[in-house]
Parts: sequence; structure tokens; C-alpha cells
Amino acid sequence: MATLNRSKSVKIADPSAFFANWAFSIEPHHYETLGLGYRKFMKEKQEYCSWAAMNPIEYWLNTGDVFYDAKNPRHFLQVVADWDALHIEVHEGLIGAEKGRSAFAVTEDVFSNWLRTGIRPPDLEQLDIPTSKAGLLAWKIANQPYDANRVSDDPIVNEHRSTDAPLNK
Repeated sequence: MATLNRSKSVKIADPSAFFANWAFSIEPHHYETLGLGYRKFMKEKQEYCSWAAMNPIEYWLNTGDVFYDAKNPRHFLQVVADWDALHIEVHEGLIGAEKGRSAFAVTEDVFSNWLRTGIRPPDLEQLDIPTSKAGLLAWKIANQPYDANRVSDDPIVNEHRSTDAPLNK
């Protein structure tokens, strides 16, 4: 009979206390994103639930996740895109700043440490936002000419269009 390798986890009594000393505010909706989960445990043949962190941590970062600096809520880090198999594209910015964004490709561990310490690693190479994945997508969307009469290549889209009246009137 084969034995299953069980993942190890460390119980966390209070997730807010676990993240209390992090430089960026970690809200409850980010707990699972940063590797905490509500898990079942057994003690003396009784099942109970507790917050726990996987060891090693398993991240579940999502495009659009935003984290705000605990001391300066105008300062933020945002997960913008998957860069490659090992990196995510992260934007650092300042709300209200004219040129308030910088882009970086980082590993999840580097990003987590950045959230914890508030210190951007000095050796990170800054990405050119217009040529970053998110920048290129935004450019493509912004520069797509709009034609209300364009016929889609998708027959399902065309099937649902009304043919009774011109679309741009």
C-alpha cells in the first residue's frame, strides 16, 4: 500500500496578528492569497478547524491583487500579470502621483518579502511599463479602433446581433 506524502502546516491562532508587523496591510481577503487557509485538524480523535500556513508557503496571487502600505495608504503594490512560469509582474505606485507607477518582474517569494519588509530589493530591474505585459494589453485596448458595424469572426457573436437596424444610429 502506497503512503501519501502529507503537506505540513503550521497552525496560526490569529491571522491578523500573524500579519500585524508587515509593512503592507494584509486584509482578511488576502490571507489565502499569501498562503494561509482554514484547515481541519485532528486532536484526540476530534476534528477541529484552525487557520494554518503551509510549510513551505503556497501562494495564490491573482491578477489585480492590490496591497497598500500600512504607513502610507497612497503607496501600493499591485499584481498585474503572470510574467513567466516563475515571475509575476508587479506595479509599485503612489495614488495621485503623475508618474506614479514602476513595474517589476519578481518571484512570489521576493514579492512576499517586499510586502513583509516594505523594502524593494535593490537589484530588481525595472520594466518599461509600455512594453510590459499589462502595458501592451492596455495599449492594444486603447488603440483598437471601434467600429460598431464590424462583423465578428465569431459566428455566435454575429448570431446575437440584430439585423433590423444599423448599429451606429
